[in-house]
Amino acid sequence: MKKLFVLLISVLLFASLPVRSQFYDGQTQPTKWRFWFQTQFSATGVAPITPTFNPFVGYKIDATKWLQFTGVYQYQVNKCQHIPAIWTTFNIKSKVYLQFRTGYNFQAKQMFETVSTSIMLPKNFNIDATWYNMFVDNLDPKAKLQGLQWMETYDKLQVTGSWKLKVKDRSYLAVNAGWVFRQEYVNKIYNSGVIVNARWYVMPKNWIQFQYDVRNKLITAAVAIQVDSFK
Repeated sequence: MKKLFVLLISVLLFASLPVRSQFYDGQTQPTKWRFWFQTQFSATGVAPITPTFNPFVGYKIDATKWLQFTGVYQYQVNKCQHIPAIWTTFNIKSKVYLQFRTGYNFQAKQMFETVSTSIMLPKNFNIDATWYNMFVDNLDPKAKLQGLQWMETYDKLQVTGSWKLKVKDRSYLAVNAGWVFRQEYVNKIYNSGVIVNARWYVMPKNWIQFQYDVRNKLITAAVAIQVDSFK
């Protein structure tokens, strides 16, 4: 309980900073419930980032050994936006994962699809790739961009390689590095660059994570709390 308290205090501290949030990248949720809090702020202290705080909660159902469904609810606090989603995850012998995240933003009237994959390699290495907002369908008749936007404007492709420090099957630290290929399409140029990430496992299933976007000089801080029950 003391370590969980430390995690919650960290969330409150991060939430007070100027931030932007995104969904958690992981596909291997080990528990029924997941609570995820993520913030983003400038490493230089001068970037014009609008303060936001986007917590979400997810509940996983194991349909079979190779198929899981996770119902997700995200609330964007600063915009008062409700974003429910269904994450559908397939796996092959818990070595190769493929996940589809289908969501809908009620206030923006947007449907979106994000696709992720993970490949588990020997010696605690793995490769991850996520294509955020592979397509976005604008259903608001007042939106500047009408209809289906397929791999354009809203999307971001990210590929990383990771290594995890484990001692007697207990995870303590995970580090990864990779490249963002498509991000924030502005003036017909994708704002791509290197990203690095470190995750500290405070408890076997709960962690604090930091990511650095080298190109944009942005630091992302996140906390994950995962439990099977509340007893």
